Amino acid sequence: MEITLCQSFLSKDDSLFVSLYKTMESKFLPHRGDFVSDSAFHAPDEHEIQRTVINYESELCSVYLAPILLEDDHDLEIHLKRFKCNGWIDQLFRNYL
Repeated sequence: MEITLCQSFLSKDDSLFVSLYKTMESKFLPHRGDFVSDSAFHAPDEHEIQRTVINYESELCSVYLAPILLEDDHDLEIHLKRFKCNGWIDQLFRNYL
């Protein structure tokens, strides 16, 4: 099944919201409350699954991780650089357009 992770970044005042995505194949179906580990994360226990959406017909699973709260714009810049260097993209469907 194709699994797509969605990690969002949110400013403390809710003025900024950015999402990054990473897709992989897996036979394991994630569940709410599970923790996801990835090379982009500093500590694996920081990234808890909040929601999963499974489309059995298309064999797709979307996994929404708890948002990362940002201290400031520089904090976002650091996160985006690290995530993108580890295979995350900022537009889920860019390969399909």
